[in-house]
Amino acid sequence: MQETVHEGLTPGTPGNWGRWGPDDEQGVMNIVTPELVRSALTLPRGGFVYPLGQRIQTAGVPMGSLRRPRPLHLCFQDGGDFAAGEPLQGGAGAADDYLGLPVHAAATHVDALGHVWTGERLFNGHSSTTVRSDGLRRCGIDKMPPLVTRGVLLDVARVREVAHLADGQAITVTDLEATIAGEQIELRAGDAVLVRTGWSTVWSGDPGRYERSSPGLDVDAAQFLAERDVVLVGADNIAVEAIPFAAGQHAPVHQLLIGAYGIHLLELLDLEALAGDRIYEFLFVLVPLRITGGTGSPVNPIAVA
Repeated sequence: MQETVHEGLTPGTPGNWGRWGPDDEQGVMNIVTPELVRSALTLPRGGFVYPLGQRIQTAGVPMGSLRRPRPLHLCFQDGGDFAAGEPLQGGAGAADDYLGLPVHAAATHVDALGHVWTGERLFNGHSSTTVRSDGLRRCGIDKMPPLVTRGVLLDVARVREVAHLADGQAITVTDLEATIAGEQIELRAGDAVLVRTGWSTVWSGDPGRYERSSPGLDVDAAQFLAERDVVLVGADNIAVEAIPFAAGQHAPVHQLLIGAYGIHLLELLDLEALAGDRIYEFLFVLVPLRITGGTGSPVNPIAVA
């Protein structure tokens, strides 16, 4: 496969470093033009909306890790306060609550371009010293604009005719090509590509198994997507990529897609309804919370078909 060469790239630098200038912190999101958005808006035919985010609750949903804290959700003003004598205001009561959760474990979430890096450099060569205890000074999630684009579902599990892929199974370029051919679609620059492994269905029966391993993309498959200028890669698993990692490696797909190419990753998706209706092309909408310096954001992206 011939390597894509983009104007602005400096020979010898990783992926998309320098493609949009030395100060860029948005990565491939730069190619989402108004024209691309208008084209994506023509995709829905039936007006059906599919929420793709997992429920946020204290138990009973897939987690990124059983070792990380679960969401904390509590009401600090509730019916008990009024039963104990809190006066109604103008005859009305009200409830208010608090939510706390780890960004990368307890909910469907999108990774910032500063979430993972290689050596001492974030995406586009920004220094890792800009990662501080109070947040990211460079490539934080607040630098990711709302995303409205064409979405594509690659249902690898269905094409392989299994309920879910096997523990730690690597999704290869051959798998992606077979899925694309089987669904009779094409990948385009600016796409949000969502990969279904079926792994989210393992959670209810064996949470420990779900956490210990996961099918997902291998590095060559990630490179295949990066070379097609997709703007986001998501999956219904913990980390998009296969777990456990190969010996001596740590999150190689994260390092490649986020750190080298500036492509956001979207994890812990719920793709079952979309896959059940065999919707493979759709309008995709994702809006991250504007967390200043955040390493990612909980999200509930939608597909409109």
